Amino acid sequence: MSIWDSQRDHSYWKKRRGRVATRTGVILKNRKDLLFMGHRQFGELAIGTSYGKLQFLAVAGRMPTEAEEQLMDSMVGVTTYGDPRLWFLSTARWAASMRAPVGAALAAAISVVDSRVFGGLATFLVASYLQKALGRVRAGETTVASLVEESLTRREIIPGFGRPLVRRDERVAILLDRYQELGFQRGAHLGLALDIEAELLDRKDIGLNFGGLVSAVLSDMGFTPRQINLLCITHFIPSIFAAICEGYEKPPAEFLPQECEDVEYQGAAYRAVPGA
Repeated sequence: MSIWDSQRDHSYWKKRRGRVATRTGVILKNRKDLLFMGHRQFGELAIGTSYGKLQFLAVAGRMPTEAEEQLMDSMVGVTTYGDPRLWFLSTARWAASMRAPVGAALAAAISVVDSRVFGGLATFLVASYLQKALGRVRAGETTVASLVEESLTRREIIPGFGRPLVRRDERVAILLDRYQELGFQRGAHLGLALDIEAELLDRKDIGLNFGGLVSAVLSDMGFTPRQINLLCITHFIPSIFAAICEGYEKPPAEFLPQECEDVEYQGAAYRAVPGA
């Protein structure tokens, strides 16, 4: 029996009823409400629940404390840069100026954000490193000094440290102050990150960057590297929204060269193909 014939047979579907398992949510049988992560969507979440709380709930599976919600808001507040020269924002504006659908412009910008050196995936790599490194330190397999020595020997930068063009990330001190104001106690991952920073500053004048700080803080809150990846991508959403809105106001291809003279060619001079 072909797959198409089997789909016409109701027994095919009946055998597979109840096979879907999810922690996310479900429409209740009476269809008067839904459950989302264990909360009634219409009866509870629709009344007085902020977007930030829903986002935290979706990833963590629980509501944030007031301090956690404020800290997450601060992370977004110091990350949402609006400078159009940033890669992901120029991508968003470009797509919108060419009248791409909103979803396509947003997806393109988020794909750029989720890179190894900037944004989402970078924090996945940092969190993975810190969580594994903490396990090694706790097991007595290594020390902070040895971790730094390993990276220097391999001529590699430890994920979460250093920043292109400038030595210091201005956002780190701001978020650390906020972290303390909200009453958080330094966790093991943050402690490890700051200890590594002290060692790197002494040897190479390389400090902790914002991705390193956020990854350490969120690791201490119990998030996995993938969850941290997700949460950190959302830090850029407000500026992407603004760039898309502005892009639709611009003429198509605003960011493209308009004349041949606008392009400075720096490649090899014309040369004939041998044998042509």
